[in-house]
Amino acid sequence: MRFPEDEIYEDIQTTYKLVYKSNKIVYINDVLYNYVIRKNSITSTNNINTHVSFIKSFKIQYDDVKDINPILKMLSQKLFTESVIHILKSYDDMSKHPNEKEIIKSFLKDTRISRTVKKSDYIQFEKLGILDINEFI
Repeated sequence: MRFPEDEIYEDIQTTYKLVYKSNKIVYINDVLYNYVIRKNSITSTNNINTHVSFIKSFKIQYDDVKDINPILKMLSQKLFTESVIHILKSYDDMSKHPNEKEIIKSFLKDTRISRTVKKSDYIQFEKLGILDINEFI
C-alpha cells in the first residue's frame, strides 16, 4: 500500500486502510510520534483550496468504508462531519468561493451529512449557502 502522490492530507486517505487490513493492532502508552506545526504550514494556513482537499480526503475515506461495516461508516461520517464543521466555521462568506462551495455541497449531499449536524451549525451552514433544508429532505 502506498500513500497517494501529489496529494495533501494523504495520511487521511491511507491510514485507515492500514488499520483495517491489520490483523492485530497494539496500543502502548508511550509518545512516539509528534506533530510539528509551523507558522506557514498547510495545516495552519487558512486557504480554501487546502480546506477543500482536507474535506475531499475525508470524503474518499467515507466512500471507501461506507459499505464495509456500519460502525466504520458511522465513525467515518462523524470524522467527515467534524472536519467540515471545523473548516466552515472559519468562513463568513462562501460566495467568494463559488466553485469550492459547490464541491463541498456535493460532498455533504453524498454523505447525507445534514442528518448529523447540530442545529446551531446547521443554521450557520444554511447562512453560508452550504446546506439547504429542501435539498436534504
